[in-house]
Amino acid sequence: MIVNIYRSITFLLFLMLLPSCGGQLYKVAPLPVSAPPDIMRTGDDGLSAGASLIESDRSIRQFEANLPMAGVIAVDLLIVNKSSSPIYFQGLTFELRDIAGLKYKQITPKNALSRVMKFYGDNFYTLEARRRTREDYSALAFNPESPFAPQKEHRGILFFETKPNTNNLPLLTLQIHGTKTEIILALVGKEKE
Repeated sequence: MIVNIYRSITFLLFLMLLPSCGGQLYKVAPLPVSAPPDIMRTGDDGLSAGASLIESDRSIRQFEANLPMAGVIAVDLLIVNKSSSPIYFQGLTFELRDIAGLKYKQITPKNALSRVMKFYGDNFYTLEARRRTREDYSALAFNPESPFAPQKEHRGILFFETKPNTNNLPLLTLQIHGTKTEIILALVGKEKE
C-alpha cells in the first residue's frame, strides 16, 4: 500500500512537471539588429565580410547558455555583396584557426545544441522542446543563397567545436573559401573591444 502511495505521488509530480518542459530547452534570442559585426575585409569580387566571436556574456544573452564552456565557439558572420552583379559561391566553406594554426571543426546547429545539453546535463525534456530549440538554433545559422544578389546582406551564426570548459577563447582567424578571393578575418569578441 505504501508503495502505491509513492507511485501515485511520483506520477502526480511527473504530470505537474511535464507542461513546464513542453516549451523550449533554452530561449534563443534573434540576432541583435543594433550590433552587426563590423565589415573588415572586401574581396576582389565585391564580397565584404565581418565577423565577431560570441563569448560568454553575449552567449548567455543569445542562447541562455555559455557556449564556450559547453565546447562550442559561435561566430556572428555578416557578408555583403557590394558589387553590381550576383556572386556565385562555389562550395562556400569556413575555416577557423588559432594563432598556433590549430583548426577547429565546424559543426551543425544540431550538434552545437547537443554539446550544450550534454554540458548542462539536460536529460529530462520533451521531444517537442528539443525540436523547437533545435529549430531556433538552425534559424540563426549562416546559410547564404547562391547566387548572392547585388547589394544584399546576409548574417548568421557559424558553430565550431572546441574543448569543453573553455573560459577564454584564443585569438582566432576565420577564412572564407569558395569565392574568387579568399577572405581572412581576425576575430575579436565584443567583450574584448
